[in-house]
Parts: sequence; C-alpha cells; structure tokens
Amino acid sequence: WNAIANILDSNYVPVFKHWRLNSRHLGKLQGKTKAEIIGANGEEQVADWIQNFESSPPPLSSNEVKIDKRLKKVLPINVPLHESLKDMFDRVGAYFHDAISPQVTRNKKVVIVGHGSSLKAIINILEGIPEKVEGPEIIAGVPLVYELNEKLKAIKSYSLESRESEMGSKIAEDTVDKTTTEGKNSFWSKEMREMQIYSADQIIVPEDAPTILKNYCKEVIRANPSNIVVFSKDYFEKILVNRKGKKQAIII
Repeated sequence: WNAIANILDSNYVPVFKHWRLNSRHLGKLQGKTKAEIIGANGEEQVADWIQNFESSPPPLSSNEVKIDKRLKKVLPINVPLHESLKDMFDRVGAYFHDAISPQVTRNKKVVIVGHGSSLKAIINILEGIPEKVEGPEIIAGVPLVYELNEKLKAIKSYSLESRESEMGSKIAEDTVDKTTTEGKNSFWSKEMREMQIYSADQIIVPEDAPTILKNYCKEVIRANPSNIVVFSKDYFEKILVNRKGKKQAIII
C-alpha cells in the first residue's frame, strides 16, 4: 500500500491493519515446504487438509505459539492453533461485515491488501459465491476492482491492469502522430529508430515498477508518439477522468 500511496500522493489516507485478514492458519504445517509435508503425511492426507472445506491440519501446541508482542493487545484471548477453510472464511467474513462494509456504504473507496486465501473469501462475499466453491484466481500485485450496488453485491469487476492497458491503447490511437517520425521534431534519435526492436516485449521494464508505470512504458513504446509530453498528458488525464464518479468501489 505504501508504494501505491506514494504514487497517488495519498499518504494521508488512513490505514487499518487487522489479524482477521491474515491467511489461513495451517497449524503444524506452517513454515514447512510442500515436499516436507507430503513426505511426512502422504499426498492424500495433505490434499484433504488443504482442499476439504471443513478439514483442519494438526494444531500447534500451546508452547509452539509465537505471537509478535505488537499483536498481543489486539489478538483474541484464544488464539487459533489451526484453521479449516471454513474457519478462515468465517473470520474474514466477520471483519468484512464489521469494518469494511460500513466504509463502503458511506461511499468510501476501500483498498484491501491481504493474502490470496483471505481475499478469495471477500470475493466470494461480493459475488455471492457459496463458501465451498472456489472463487476466481487472484494474480499477485494486480489490483482487482469491484463496483458494488447498494446491497454491496458486485455489479462489475475488472483488473485495473487490463483496464488501464485498454485505455492506453485507445489513447495511443487518439494521440499518435500518424506521420513519419523521421522529421526534425521526432522524439527518437536516428540510432534509436534503427535499433532492431519489433515488439514492446523486447523492452525490459523492471518487475518492481508500479503497474501504472509499466503500462505507461509499454504504451509509449508501442505508440512511439511524436510528442511524448502531449501523449503523457492525455494518457494520465484520461485515467483520472475514468476514475471519477464511482461511488462505491473495493480494490483488492
């Protein structure tokens, strides 16, 4: 979230952290590799623990529990020693109804940052998917936007990366100078134009760059605008315009 807030100049936005958004507690399986777990328990048993909605892996013993001292005041008295998928869904669902939905009903736009398993629990609530049914796959690091009705049910959802990529393509079509870039006002040097670049895929954009920056770089490379300043202005203005006027939204 800090990276997103820096880009949007929104460090003033309040951030709430809560243990109920944690990923599923896997008990004695915590901290072990898949190979170690299967080797000790067998593939069939491990599949039951992981996939069966009401099955829980072996619990930690009380002396194995290690709690960060910063969390001791906010955790429940009886800290879970293991969880089934149902336990995790109940925990996340309670936090959604207690803390998140009141913010959304006040027309706040909420960004939820969490683990894949806990985010899937929220998606199931928004889409009305039964708990035992596997929800959509979540791609790490790619924001997923849900626009909701007054009952907080999803009316529209989309990946922010795909939406901005589509917008960038449209902007490129609207703003790119169709004439040759060989003229004196060309942004690209003669050496750059003669490089054997056939696709934006040949340009390496750092993986840790924010998604919006990566999409922008790809569109500049693809469009090869004659005036990069005008292109940039139009690109980001249209993104901002597109984001206005949406009252109830959750970004996961």
